[in-house]
Amino acid sequence: MTKEKITVKEQLRRLKPDIVILLETKKEIVDRQLVTGVWGSRFKEWVFSPSLGRSGGIAVLWNSQSVSVIDSMVGEFSVSIRIVENIGTDWWLSGIYGPCRQRERISFWEELADLYGYCGDKWCLGGDFNVVRFSAEKSNEGRVTKSMRDFNDFIQETNLRDPNLLNASFTWSNLRENAVCRRLDRFLVSGSWEDHFPHYRHKALPRITSDHCPIELDTSRVKWGPSPFRFENMWLKHPDFKRKIKLWWDEDQTPGWEGYKFMSRLKMLKSKLKVWSKEEFGDVERDLREAEARLLIGDLAQKRKSNGAKEESNENAGWGVDGLNWCPISQTEADWLERPFELEEVQKAVFDCGKDKSPGPDGFSMSFFQSCWEVVKGDLMKVMQDFFQSGIVNGVTNETFICLIPKKANSVKVTDFRPISLVTSLYKVISKVLASRLREVLGNTISQSQGAFVQKRQILDAVLVANEVVEEVRKQNRKGLVFKIDFEKAYDHVEWNFVDDVLARKGFGVKWRGWIFGCLESANFSIMINGKPRGKFRASRGLRQGDPLSPFLFTLVSDVLSRIIERAQDVNLVHGIVSGHDQVEVSHLQFADDTIFFLDGKEEYWLNLLQMLKLFCDVSGMKINKAKSCILGINFSIEL
Repeated sequence: MTKEKITVKEQLRRLKPDIVILLETKKEIVDRQLVTGVWGSRFKEWVFSPSLGRSGGIAVLWNSQSVSVIDSMVGEFSVSIRIVENIGTDWWLSGIYGPCRQRERISFWEELADLYGYCGDKWCLGGDFNVVRFSAEKSNEGRVTKSMRDFNDFIQETNLRDPNLLNASFTWSNLRENAVCRRLDRFLVSGSWEDHFPHYRHKALPRITSDHCPIELDTSRVKWGPSPFRFENMWLKHPDFKRKIKLWWDEDQTPGWEGYKFMSRLKMLKSKLKVWSKEEFGDVERDLREAEARLLIGDLAQKRKSNGAKEESNENAGWGVDGLNWCPISQTEADWLERPFELEEVQKAVFDCGKDKSPGPDGFSMSFFQSCWEVVKGDLMKVMQDFFQSGIVNGVTNETFICLIPKKANSVKVTDFRPISLVTSLYKVISKVLASRLREVLGNTISQSQGAFVQKRQILDAVLVANEVVEEVRKQNRKGLVFKIDFEKAYDHVEWNFVDDVLARKGFGVKWRGWIFGCLESANFSIMINGKPRGKFRASRGLRQGDPLSPFLFTLVSDVLSRIIERAQDVNLVHGIVSGHDQVEVSHLQFADDTIFFLDGKEEYWLNLLQMLKLFCDVSGMKINKAKSCILGINFSIEL
């Protein structure tokens, strides 16, 4: 066996292709011995066009275990096969070897035009066309030739697509010191073929034994790894479901911490449910994949990969705000927060969660817990009691999937996406119980300027107040300034030490603060890419969107800004707008993570406010999004 055959065989063994196109075989007959020498003999079939002496020759080989060929056609410059798939569709693939001589190219284009008419609208052709399309496809560029114009005319008349080639600009070189390079090799595809294989990739491979680079057309989807387990609500309708769950749940006797044992039981249930589901319902995932394949045939929308994103780092100063009115909770409220967990509040937390919300890494939606409450409640209470004593949430319980939701079309930067955290069902219950307790005491420690996430307050009230203030100032021809700020990735930038310090200053007890910090610092993350989790990392700051606790913790954080502004008012550093029959001074209103400031029109108040904002950002870790913040002068214009 020649060195070239050994090299080709090794590359095919590594790539594991379904179809191989060999050009310049220089063989009048392609037999079993040749095929075995380059690819092995098991399950291999082929069609070939003989060489003319030691020149030319085309062979198209395929693995009959993965490819079903029902027809073939051999021309002077091409070998074509008709492939049928298990979903009932078929398409043509043509291996091409174009002539070097100009006088033969008329026959070449005529043959390709005939192939286009014969193969129909679902056609892929690829190989060495021995001609470039554009001057840029030659290293020495030069003029546009007749062959180049003919090539482009053929592509335009047949409406074929010329996909971008990854990894290389040229596919052929004369391999000399001052090398001349060309892009002679490519695949062309029809629109219908492209719709059928929307995830295909066209790339050049490293040159091995020839002056040409091999090129690859990969029609498979990107392999991101196995999909995570997902609990199916249809299982709940099976008459034997709850009996099976009770049986399997009681079988598991894993030792260890209660949270670990609980997650171990859920892991065991995954394996049991997968087998049981196939027995009772068939292969649901396979059926879904086939349905998706049929849908993709008619799907003309193509998604493009983003070119990457840039993140900025942030360093912030230490906490240094003293003299604020923290309005702490009472000792009675602090003790109430730290009381032992009760079955009724845990049950309420479970049943208050949405049944069909996306599950986290454990794969179980809350509909499972609600339907199997009698089975799981005993072990769930053991977990809560253990957490009450230790304040520890182990890593398995606090695993998190991050889903990046685009905020707009053509999102390309990190800032164009909204990260949503999918937490495990067990952590969601723990967090929900803590959030329910925290909600009860927030109203006594949060400034009246905040309209969100506080009982008996509504954001709409703040909106009405804002409208009334602006309208009154406008009608009275007074000067005023309205400044609306937006915090960049507000939840993501919050420093954990700052959260803990705020809790301490607001009178929350040591045990409660330990519970909160345990929930924050034990989290670990994987990012969902095309439905599959990738990587694993830990965070050092930030609140998770999707964690029931996060809105309430953020409300506590943003309340510090209110306290800073109130303190600045007390010492006449800023002055709000006096409004209403009672002549109330309104300096700011908060809507969750948005804040609107109302100031007297004097420039000094505006400059002092900027200093207050800088102070808040320094101590909290947060950043103002200048692009989404705006300022408006009432009855006067302002220049920044």
